[in-house]
Amino acid sequence: MPRSVLFSLCLIGGSLGCSAGGPPFRDAPPGKASALEGAYYFQVPHALHCKVRFGEVFLERSLDGRRNYFYLRVFGISRTGSLRIRSYQGRARRLGDILELRTRRCYIFGKRDWMEKTAPLERWACDHLIFRFQGPDNPKKRTVLRQAPWKPRDRTRFTRWFGRFDLHPMPRPGQAPAHFAGRIVHVYPDGKFIIWGKFADRKLKDGLRLKLLSPAGKHAGEGLVRKRVGDFIFASPPAGGFSRATRGGFATLARRPTAPGIFD
Repeated sequence: MPRSVLFSLCLIGGSLGCSAGGPPFRDAPPGKASALEGAYYFQVPHALHCKVRFGEVFLERSLDGRRNYFYLRVFGISRTGSLRIRSYQGRARRLGDILELRTRRCYIFGKRDWMEKTAPLERWACDHLIFRFQGPDNPKKRTVLRQAPWKPRDRTRFTRWFGRFDLHPMPRPGQAPAHFAGRIVHVYPDGKFIIWGKFADRKLKDGLRLKLLSPAGKHAGEGLVRKRVGDFIFASPPAGGFSRATRGGFATLARRPTAPGIFD
């Protein structure tokens, strides 16, 4: 049986209705061109994969600062043990205290084991999907972004199948924004572990030390980057150092603040 068929058995209506006629975003208000940057995680509400599910959202601005992009991704493991990443990509905009994510492209990426490079398996039309989240009352406060209510007459109704979820800011390695933030998705019996995070291969180098945090955001030591395979990082405890990696925990790398926050 083809891998794509096996994977589809692990989905519950995941790709139903993912096509729409007409030009995308024709009802889009102008919004603001202010920079949107940030890293968030969420509890996956839908059975998009059979087990070990993690969700993340990354926001970044274009080089000219005029456009904002988002990547909403779900990582999981299929019944056959293959690794799958479901990715929604598009434009992000701020409308008052509302963060709006308008999807343009949807993909499924996969690989059979941790060491392989990720390959695209499927792509479909999804430019009708819109996710909306309510911003904080205090625009400078890092807090949870609550999903805004669906509206029966606009395109948010097309995302109801995904389920309701909120965006939680990735823990920071101190007061400064994180240069990299990822999730610990696998821990070996010998203490080595695997981190999954957007742009990991681009932002990290072998030999770097990452700060580890528990799923509750508590200090859990350090991890040393050993190998990078796309967005997956193979890491181990540093020699003589403390490390208590836990699946579902976080790995971060600090940087100096250089850009405004998501609602600044």
